[in-house]
Amino acid sequence: QAAVHLRRAANKGHSKAHVAMATLLQAGVVEVDPSQDPFEAKVLAQEPVSSRTLPLGIRVAVARLLEAEAWMALGRLRMSHGSSQDSPNAFECFGRVWEESHDPAAAFALSTLYAAGTGGAPLDDAICVQLLSSAAVAGHGMAQYNLACRKLRGQGLESDVNGAIRLLEEAADTGLDKPARTLRRVMKAQRELERKREQAEEDAAAPPAPPQVPILDMRAEGTEKREGLGGAEAPPKKIDAPEPPPGEDPIDGLLSAHMARAIGGMHKRTSGPTGIGLGV
Repeated sequence: QAAVHLRRAANKGHSKAHVAMATLLQAGVVEVDPSQDPFEAKVLAQEPVSSRTLPLGIRVAVARLLEAEAWMALGRLRMSHGSSQDSPNAFECFGRVWEESHDPAAAFALSTLYAAGTGGAPLDDAICVQLLSSAAVAGHGMAQYNLACRKLRGQGLESDVNGAIRLLEEAADTGLDKPARTLRRVMKAQRELERKREQAEEDAAAPPAPPQVPILDMRAEGTEKREGLGGAEAPPKKIDAPEPPPGEDPIDGLLSAHMARAIGGMHKRTSGPTGIGLGV
C-alpha cells in the first residue's frame, strides 16, 4: 500500500517520492510495474539498449534519481551498480553536488574515488587528502577516521600520532564505532611506548653498577692446603691435652681440659659426672 502512494506522489513530480521509490527498487522490495505506472512505462520505452545489461529495477531506480536530480543517491547507486562509462557516472554525480553545495558527504565520496581511481575519477592521492581534510573539518565522521588512519601510517601526509588521536576522538564523538575501537588500540600502544621510553631514560640515568668483588675462600681454622697435592685440604690438626701437673691423676687432667673448653667461662664444678675430682 505504501508503494502505491509513493508511485502516485512520484508521478506528480515529488522528488523525495522518486528517491524513496528508487531505494525500494534497489532493495527489491517492490517490482517494476509499467502497466500501473506511466513513468516506468516511459522509461522502459525510451531506454537505450546498452543500459539493459543492468537489472530492470536498477534501471528504473536510476531514471527516478535522475528525474529527482538526487545526485548523491545516484552517485552511490553508480558506485555499486555502474561503471565509469555511465552518464553521469559516480564521479560526475558527486562532483556536481560538491561544486553546488560543498556538502562534506560529497567531498568524502569523491575522496574514495580519487583514492582508488574508480567511478570515472583519476588516481590522485593528493586531491584525495585535500577532500578528506575538507570533509573532516566540516565534521564528517568517516572522513575524520580515514584521515586519522593516513596520519598514523604517514600515507599522503606526514605521520602525526597526536593529530590522528584528536581526529579519532572527534570521529568517535559522532557515534561511529570503528573510530572508537581504533582509538582504544592507539591509546594502548601509545601508553606502552611511553612506558618503554621512561624505562630507557631511567636506565640511562642510573649510576653504573659497582664491580663485582671476588668472594674469598674462607676456610675453617686449623685447615690448610697442601702444596703439590692439587689443592686438597689437609686434615685438621690434632690438639693434645695438656700434661697434668706432677702428682695429679692423668684422667682427671684430661677431663679438666675438655670440660674447660666446653663450658667456657662458667664456674667449674667440684666434681665431674663420674665423681672424680677436677682439682679445684
